[in-house]
Amino acid sequence: MSVEIRVWDGERRQALAQMFARAFAHYQAMVSLVNANEDNAVERLTTWFDLTLNAWPPSQVLVVYEGEEFVAGTIFSLGNHAPSLRFLLRWFWQQWRAFGFNVPLHMVQHERRRFKIHPHTSALV
Repeated sequence: MSVEIRVWDGERRQALAQMFARAFAHYQAMVSLVNANEDNAVERLTTWFDLTLNAWPPSQVLVVYEGEEFVAGTIFSLGNHAPSLRFLLRWFWQQWRAFGFNVPLHMVQHERRRFKIHPHTSALV
């Protein structure tokens, strides 16, 4: 059977979030971001990805289908422009409610470090 890459249609968000969570459950940086441990890594990461997919523009999520079943996906950058303030506030609020203040704070710190390493994206700050 062949595979096809499609722009995500916004459907089955929870299943896509869980697929991403399973893929990142052994990635220490993501696990520490959501203060997860081995017992709850997939659950907490699923929540994080679900909230992120809820806020993220579906046009910037690609999903790989084999037949009608998705088998892989990726969330890609918002590009070289600043996301809207509404997007940032919504995402921050959702993450804060689910995980406490540290998770969105860590994300902001990560993005600031990324801008120092990749100065061509510093226009986003």
